Amino acid sequence: MKMKMLRGKDLTRLGGMLGESFNGLACAIDADPVDVGVVDWLRTDPGKKAVGSATSAAWLEIARRYRESQRWKNPHLCQIATGTIPATDGKRTFVQAKAMFPGHFDLNFENFGTDVSGEPMPKTGFRVFKQIEGGTFRAIFKGFGINTRELFCSQDQVLTWFELHPNSLPPSSRRTFLPFSVKINKGTSREKEEFFVACTYQFDVDPLVDLHRFSSGMFWNAGEHHQFVFPCPPASQVQQ
Repeated sequence: MKMKMLRGKDLTRLGGMLGESFNGLACAIDADPVDVGVVDWLRTDPGKKAVGSATSAAWLEIARRYRESQRWKNPHLCQIATGTIPATDGKRTFVQAKAMFPGHFDLNFENFGTDVSGEPMPKTGFRVFKQIEGGTFRAIFKGFGINTRELFCSQDQVLTWFELHPNSLPPSSRRTFLPFSVKINKGTSREKEEFFVACTYQFDVDPLVDLHRFSSGMFWNAGEHHQFVFPCPPASQVQQ
């Protein structure tokens, strides 16, 4: 691919993905995009060599990964971690797993009718973000500029993430928000999908969990640097 086919900011950031030295594009394809000294680096001999040596397929792969990284830009949040959630059978609910939260279990999980099993889900990627700008759930989720429905897991996926990352809860008053959806009145004419956010945190050693409706108008202050965990396809599965 010729350089002139890569436009604007896409091009200026591709050099950052290649790194300060060029030892083949294999490492670049596996790297996360960075945004430091890109333009200056492209003007150096290693940068020029990288540009001249890159194959069309390699540039396409790098550009695809850059576009995927931009999909998860959000003015309210800063990404701090990624990973995968194993396949789940969808059977577990928070109500059934309340023993996982000995510090406190919000009875709204029962009151709001969330004790409904979901569907089996395949292995799924996730991204963890730190909050850097205040807002309601709706405002924060809409900051990605995508259909907010894509940002909700099943209860079983959320519980699996929690099991696999017991040390990920920040201390004190900082929360970790885990969005999930539930089909209320499942199997009846009144069936509908409702959206919730589980709020986990920790005092001393015992984890606690509260439940909020996604539609809640509560404003979350960025000063606490709360965490948000969202599902997403791994980079290798993203279709462009």
